[in-house]
Amino acid sequence: MSAQEFDYADLGLTAGLEIHQQLDTATKLFCQCPTETNRDPEAASHTFTRYLHPTKSELGELDDAALEESIIDREFKYLSYDTTCLVEADEEPPHRLDTEAQHVALQIASLLDMDPVDQAHVMRKLVIDGSNTSGFQRSSLIAHGGSIETSEGPVRIGDLMLEEESAQRIEEDAGVVTFSLDRLGVPLVEIGTGPDISTPEQAKEAAERIG
Repeated sequence: MSAQEFDYADLGLTAGLEIHQQLDTATKLFCQCPTETNRDPEAASHTFTRYLHPTKSELGELDDAALEESIIDREFKYLSYDTTCLVEADEEPPHRLDTEAQHVALQIASLLDMDPVDQAHVMRKLVIDGSNTSGFQRSSLIAHGGSIETSEGPVRIGDLMLEEESAQRIEEDAGVVTFSLDRLGVPLVEIGTGPDISTPEQAKEAAERIG
C-alpha cells in the first residue's frame, strides 16, 4: 500500500514535532569560546579520556536509560582545540548563560506567539553516552504556550528550550568512542509542538513554518 492510499483520519494519526536548531551566535552557551565547528580532527591540540557513570538525581533516583547505557563499558576520547576551553572539558564551572543566545531565543518565542517565563533556570539532564564531558546536558525553559497556523488547522507550540549542543561523534574503535569538542556548547533551541498534527502534509507544513 502506498502512502497515497492511507486514510490518516481512519488511522487516527496523531503526531507532534520536536525541532532542534543551532543558533548563529558569536560564542557558546556557557563560555566565551567561538561557535566554530567542523574542525579537522587532525588539528586537535590535545586529547583526554573519560569514563562516565550514572549518578542519582536530586530525588535520589537513578535514570533507567542511563543505567541501560552504563551496561556498555566504553571509554570516551575527546579532541580539544585552541578554540575550546576548560568549560567544554568539564574542568571549570560553566559561565553565565550567553546573553546573545537568550535574546535570539526570546525573538523566536515572540515570532511563535509564545509566553516567556518569568525566570529561566538551568536544568541538567543525565546523558552518559559520551556526547557531553560532564555526563549531563544543560537546558533552560525560555517560553511556552504558542501556536502556528497551518492549512489544516492550528498547531500548538508547547515549549521552547535553550540548550547546549552535544559533542560531535567522530568514530568508535575497539571500545573507544572519539568525540570532537568544537561543537559542544553551541547554543540551540528545542521547539516542541502539541500532538495536533493529523497528516504527513501538515507535519511538513508545520516544520517549514517553524523553520
